[in-house]
Amino acid sequence: MKLNEKYNKLLIAIDVLEKKLKDLYGIEGEFNDLTLAINTHKDVVRFLDEKEKNKSLEVNNNINKLESEYKEKEEELAKDFKFEKDLLVSEYKNTIDRQNDKIEGLSVEIDRLNDMNKQLQNKMGKAYSELKDIATKTVEANGGVKILNNNNPDRNK
Repeated sequence: MKLNEKYNKLLIAIDVLEKKLKDLYGIEGEFNDLTLAINTHKDVVRFLDEKEKNKSLEVNNNINKLESEYKEKEEELAKDFKFEKDLLVSEYKNTIDRQNDKIEGLSVEIDRLNDMNKQLQNKMGKAYSELKDIATKTVEANGGVKILNNNNPDRNK
């Protein structure tokens, strides 16, 4: 019986080993499923990493584009401002020049009118002197007539 016992033990051991082998095959299947899932997740993670890198590049490109457009607009506005400022300064200088020309013209006119005024005053002074001389001569020539006229009785009425 020893052989039979050994054989039965061997059969029991074989059954245990077969069960363990089935368990191992089941574990191997689960392991293969997990490996497949991990590899799939790795692909998804790799895909998401690529997508994130692409988005980062796109964001950086958009930032660079916006900065470039901002600089262009800033330069354009600076040029426009300089042009407008130069135009206003030029108009202001022209206005000042025109006003200075008017002032010069008015100064010349004032000088001319002052000279004319002096000439007229001189002529008026001469005319007044001549009138005074004429009046004096007239009074001297008509001195007797005035006295007679002052004594005229019809005039006093």
